[in-house]
Amino acid sequence: MGGAVVKAAQAVGLEEKEEVKKPVLAGEVEKSIALGRSGLIRNQKKAAVNLFRLSKDSDRVRNQIVDEGGILPLIQMCRSKSQEVQLLAFGTMGQLAKTRTNR
Repeated sequence: MGGAVVKAAQAVGLEEKEEVKKPVLAGEVEKSIALGRSGLIRNQKKAAVNLFRLSKDSDRVRNQIVDEGGILPLIQMCRSKSQEVQLLAFGTMGQLAKTRTNR
C-alpha cells in the first residue's frame, strides 16, 4: 500500500498497526456502496473508509464488493474533490485487485 494511502487511512482512523478486525455485518457492503454513490463528500468519505476496511477482510468480501456493483462508485470517488476520498478509493481498488477473479 502506498504511503499516501496509509497517511489517509491514519487520518480517518484506519491505522495499519493498531487496526482490530471487525466482523462484516449483513448489508454493510451494500450500504457502503449506496453511500459511495452520493454526491456529498461526507457520505463518500464514510463509504471510502468502510469499503477500504471491508476490502482488507477476505476474498469473499472483495468479490462481494465487485458483485454488488462497487466498482463504478469507487471510480466516481476517485474523481472526488476530497483527496482523502480519492486516496481511500484508490486503496480499495488496489485491495480488490488482490483477488485473482477481480483483475
